[in-house]
Formats: sequence, C-alpha cells, structure tokens
Amino acid sequence: MELLSALGVDLGVLLSQVLNYGILLAVLTFLLYRPVLNLLDARRESIRKAMEDSERIAKQAEEMEAMRKKQMVKIEADAAGLLEQAKKDVALVKEQMLAEAKKEADTQLARGKEELLAEKSRITGDLEKVAASLVVKLTSKLLEKEFSAADQDRLMSALESSVTHSPHAKK
Repeated sequence: MELLSALGVDLGVLLSQVLNYGILLAVLTFLLYRPVLNLLDARRESIRKAMEDSERIAKQAEEMEAMRKKQMVKIEADAAGLLEQAKKDVALVKEQMLAEAKKEADTQLARGKEELLAEKSRITGDLEKVAASLVVKLTSKLLEKEFSAADQDRLMSALESSVTHSPHAKK
C-alpha cells in the first residue's frame, strides 16, 4: 500500500473507480450491449431466413419452369396429335364424299341408260308399227292390182304373222 501511496494513488479512490467502472460495465452490458447483440442476432436471423426463402423461391421457380416446359411439350404433342387426327378425319370424310358422289353418278348413269333403252324400245316399236302399217298398205295396193281376193287374204295373214313374230317386234 505504501507503494501505491508513494505513487500518489489513493486506494479508496481506486476501489471506487473500479466499482464505478464495474457498475458502468454492467449497466452498459444490460442496457446497450445485449440489446445491440440481440438486434444483430435478429438481423442475422432475418438475413438467414431471407437467404433460405430466396433459395426456396429460386428452387420453386426452377421447378415451375421445368413443369411449364413439360406442359408445353405435352401441349405441343397433344396439338400435333389433334392435328394428325383432324387430317385423318378430313381424309376419311373426303373419301366418303367421293364414294357417295361416285355412287350417285353411277346411279344417275344407270338411270340414264335405262331411260335411253326404254326410249329406244319405244321408238323401235313405233317404227315397226309404222313400217308394218306401210308394208300392209303397200302390199294391199299391189295385191289389189295383181292378185285375187283369196290370194290377197292369204298373203296378208302371212305378212301379219311374220311381222308380229319378227325379232324386232315389241315384246
């Protein structure tokens, strides 16, 4: 102690200063240091959470982008399938329409042929009747001049039977 007195240090003042410094240190620790540390810890934790959230959001964005790409590939494949099916349907409808048109044309052609054959038969029959009538008239005029009545009757009946049994006679 004497050494301290020789240096001009008062032990009571030194102890009171150490005590004051300790109290000040305790007060500053409780009032400033710990709240500042807590504030820094809270800030560090919020930064960590923000980083985790950022990583999670980035990962979700990558997953969503991958899903979007998969969906786009699927949509493109579906669209291509629908387009191909539509082409097949159009080709099928085209074939059906062509078949129906051909069938209708064949039907109309057959009907036209039948009508032509019927008209031909009618005209042929009319011509045969006219020809037979002319032959009969011509023959009767010839026969009146050169044959007797009995010869005329016999010849007329033979002509009539040959005309009605001819291959061109209407059946």
